[in-house]
Amino acid sequence: MTGRSYGHYCPVARTLELIGERWTLLIVRELVLGPMRFTDLHGALPGIPRNLLSDRLRDLEAHGLVARRTLAPPAARTVYELTDAGRGLVPVIADLARWGLSHPDPPRPDEEVSPAMAVLAGLAAHVRPGPANGDETYRLEVDGREFTLRLAGGDLTFESGGTEPDLVVSTSAAVLLRLRAGAEPVAKAKAAGRIRFAPDDPVRIRRFLDRFALPTPTARQRKERA
Repeated sequence: MTGRSYGHYCPVARTLELIGERWTLLIVRELVLGPMRFTDLHGALPGIPRNLLSDRLRDLEAHGLVARRTLAPPAARTVYELTDAGRGLVPVIADLARWGLSHPDPPRPDEEVSPAMAVLAGLAAHVRPGPANGDETYRLEVDGREFTLRLAGGDLTFESGGTEPDLVVSTSAAVLLRLRAGAEPVAKAKAAGRIRFAPDDPVRIRRFLDRFALPTPTARQRKERA
């Protein structure tokens, strides 16, 4: 996106020319879950210089993957959001998250992890189809950030809020990834207060765990941790 070209026709090469620069896909990762102000986006990407973030956002806008929008009063602020073309990258990021999650060791419970990445890799990338007439909304509170996920049948969308959720799930990004990796049972994390559900309804909790295919440890894993 800086004018570099591989110099031959190839869809993979073209994709890398558009989104292959350092930080670009991580910016898209953060915007997948909803519009963000520049300040919030910068805070969600520790280590990126402000001028580089500005450059990457400008490039993404120029290629029609990101757009700026001014919210109506009383918010009256400018946010960045993915366009339809930008949202087309969601399956790509989900596949990268699934692949990458199988390689590093699970994070420590207190390790710093991107909340957006945890929601994408820990939940959204593993959603299971539900009943055709099923419609469920979950609000995730992850390290101070809120994400609203709506499931209608097998379709998952990220909402901007305002919908009354069927279940509120509060946890940290690191714990969410540990649960996904099977490094800690949900029951143990719940008993220790590392994940909380409201309401504490076993039926709703089980449906949430089933819809996102959160694993339960195998007998071997339980024995190794004993």
